[in-house]
Amino acid sequence: MTLGQTSWEGEIPRGGPEAPVARTLLSEALDALARQPSLLKVDGERVVVVGDTHGDVGTSWAVVSRYLGQGATLLFTGDYVDRGQFQIENILFLLKKANEFPGRLWLLRGNHETPDMNRWYGFTEAVARRYGLGFYENFLSVFSQLPVSAIINGAFLAIHGGIARSLRSVDQLAALPKGVSSPRGILSEILWNDPDEAIDGFAASPRGPGIFRYGFDVLSGFLEANHLRAMIRSHEPREAGAAMEMCGKLYTVFSCRYYGVTPGFLDIVGEEVALGNL
Repeated sequence: MTLGQTSWEGEIPRGGPEAPVARTLLSEALDALARQPSLLKVDGERVVVVGDTHGDVGTSWAVVSRYLGQGATLLFTGDYVDRGQFQIENILFLLKKANEFPGRLWLLRGNHETPDMNRWYGFTEAVARRYGLGFYENFLSVFSQLPVSAIINGAFLAIHGGIARSLRSVDQLAALPKGVSSPRGILSEILWNDPDEAIDGFAASPRGPGIFRYGFDVLSGFLEANHLRAMIRSHEPREAGAAMEMCGKLYTVFSCRYYGVTPGFLDIVGEEVALGNL
């Protein structure tokens, strides 16, 4: 069956469910996410990590269909909406599967699970067209309860963007409040900041005010202080979909085909990381 031939109830969702179904799904997801901490502990013999999908429901469906059936635990690192063609389908599909497979499918928050980004990059408009503008608040409530980081197998920190200027300990990540619609401070920086091997410390980012680049010294110091092997993040496209960077201290994974890249993923078995494509 090819893309576009199926409906919401078929293999690959298209069109989004009717409003009552979507509202129920979001309510169930909100209840489940509200019970999750800001910092997840994700352990498994095999953990598959997926980066930004941005409405690429075909990639999300492929990962879920292939790897959940093989017994893997799945972790998505945020940015499910905006830009892509099937934003509503993508986020609702992933929330539905997370509800069906608690402890096996985890969702982190990205910088696009925020109202400012949704207004500028299309998700608010997509929701308004499908369900009416007021319905967006149901999505925003869910976004505000998404965890923002995870420790995988005690060895890897997964986060959407990266290290914040005042971040010293994973305990700070665990203490970050949930229910915040528009992130500020550390919460904003960990969703937005990018690595830069050409600098030491922190430097201003071309992304705009309040966003920063961080150097290898910042990352390696944080990992050493917190007894971690490496950090896993998304937030930026990579031509091959996934890349090992900063002398193996950093992995970047990006999984949206709409950026003209091959969707990537990371396949973690214990403390061994393999880079893969979909």
